Amino acid sequence: MRINGAVCRQILHQITGRSPDLFRTTKRLHREGSVSMPGVNNEVERHARIRIRCQDVYGNMQTEDSDGLRAVCHQHEIEQLDGMFWIGRPSRLKRERLIKRFEKMSA
Repeated sequence: MRINGAVCRQILHQITGRSPDLFRTTKRLHREGSVSMPGVNNEVERHARIRIRCQDVYGNMQTEDSDGLRAVCHQHEIEQLDGMFWIGRPSRLKRERLIKRFEKMSA
């Protein structure tokens, strides 16, 4: 499955929370990319089911269980909110190859 950052943002937009907590289960591999680096993607291990607990804009605690694409999108976007970009997950060698591929495609 290939995940697009724009789709993830649309899904996560429904929960506007601060400091979300993730409660995770088993992991699966997903092919992910980002609108920041179009055409470049890599397999990323993500939890198949998660529970998110966060505070909404009104100060109320919210909890949501999600699985499948929605769970993957939540994890992708929460990592970005925490300053972790998907390209930081692969090994240094793999990351350098992905960056070179992106630079070549962008030239």
